[in-house]
Amino acid sequence: MAERHAPEHTATRPGSGLLGHGICLLLIAAAALYVLAANWANTYDDAFITYRYAYNLASGQGFVYNLGERYLGTTAPLYGLLLGGVGALGGAGVIPAASGVISGLALLAASVALYAYACQHRQQICGLFAALFFATCPLLYATFGGEMLFQVALILWAFVANRAGKGYAAAALLALAALTRADGALAGAVVGLHMLATRRRIPWREAALAAAVVAPFALAAWAFYGSPLPATLDAKLAQRSSGLWQPFTTGMVEWVKAYTMQGSSFLFPTMPAAPNAIRFIPLVALGLPALYRYRFWLLPLAWVALFTGSYMLMGVPFYHWYIVPVVVALMVLAASGAALLVDALAWAARRAAGALGRHIPTPQPIIAALVALALAPGIAAQLRDIQRLALQPDAVEEAYEQAGRWVDQHTPAEASVGYFEIGYLGYYAHRRIVDPLGLIDPTLAPHVARRDLTFAYERERPNYIIQNQSIFTEYIGAVASLAWFQSDYREVARIPVQGRPDLIVFQRKT
Repeated sequence: MAERHAPEHTATRPGSGLLGHGICLLLIAAAALYVLAANWANTYDDAFITYRYAYNLASGQGFVYNLGERYLGTTAPLYGLLLGGVGALGGAGVIPAASGVISGLALLAASVALYAYACQHRQQICGLFAALFFATCPLLYATFGGEMLFQVALILWAFVANRAGKGYAAAALLALAALTRADGALAGAVVGLHMLATRRRIPWREAALAAAVVAPFALAAWAFYGSPLPATLDAKLAQRSSGLWQPFTTGMVEWVKAYTMQGSSFLFPTMPAAPNAIRFIPLVALGLPALYRYRFWLLPLAWVALFTGSYMLMGVPFYHWYIVPVVVALMVLAASGAALLVDALAWAARRAAGALGRHIPTPQPIIAALVALALAPGIAAQLRDIQRLALQPDAVEEAYEQAGRWVDQHTPAEASVGYFEIGYLGYYAHRRIVDPLGLIDPTLAPHVARRDLTFAYERERPNYIIQNQSIFTEYIGAVASLAWFQSDYREVARIPVQGRPDLIVFQRKT
């Protein structure tokens, strides 16, 4: 039976024809592609965990982190497989750069999806604001290189497909989102319930298609790793139980505060706020009552609410890339506030013209352009700030890369290395990594929960242990005071970290 399609919806205001859509899409593309060009090389440590899986796959050594160890220690299996395929075609060394480019293209795709979704509900102006706000939001720059933008683009296009009555396309996109990250299933639940409520039937066929997409990957993971789910959730729950990490809610709020108002966050007091980001506060506040008018956003907002609620309920630690769905909600609210402002000003203009006995054409496009021009300096300042952020080196990440290259050049190929941040180090070292936090070894979760963060080192006795003198010194750094460590290890190198104490490389004596 052929799928039934919902009626097509296009914006009905002046300027919403092909020329109007073309201009809007050019503006969105210009903003997103500028961010891509400026920010593609920006990434973060945990993304390199997935890169190492992809590197090993592209090199013909399997989708593993440590060779011969079958643990699914990446939260982004489909994304890792995609990068592995890119590495197989273009060389394993292109994986980090390719991931940055994919993030930029995903930013563009997600922004266009927001615009398309609003246009389906005849709200072109609101959609344009949402797309531009999202594409230029500084909170997203630090998430480049990871899987979140890719996943969110899939989810937002699933909402577009669902609105267009293309249930099978929506189901396939949501299945891919769940394979990218397991929490993509939350968006699937929201869309499934919406299908049930609006079509008055259980969406069995769409669910069957989604299951058919997911099943081969899940069965292969079960056969290869012993579980279809990444082992990282147990590690994150153990971090929660230890009490050493800030919970999701606290971290999320403080991260947004730090980007919005300089010095307002107790967790990130020195983080520079984004230029003019404070302007989003009144727009988001205005967007809350505006949702009554722009309530078509409630469906994607329900997904964001379910995402944040699930993470809050689990109490897992906050990591900055978790912010991407929250940014969708914030930018949608800000766009709704801006669009309501446009409508209010247009209403006032018509009233004023009527009082003078004159009739004017629908003024929304002109007023929207004026509002956009008023916001343009802030957006331009944020775009200029990308260059500063992208070109500003991260001293810690540079030191981790340097440490990885030192290990690669100065240690035997069969050597093992212990350290707790295993992204850059593991990717560039090409050695077996002993991770005391258990991301790539699920047997360590109970020890992490008890704050026994040196257990892995004592059990494994890696050939090399790298000591960080700034982070977790009371727990992981305490290994240097243990009798077995002092007896068996000696310092062999130091890796300088600008503005911080050196990383110290210790080698096992025998």
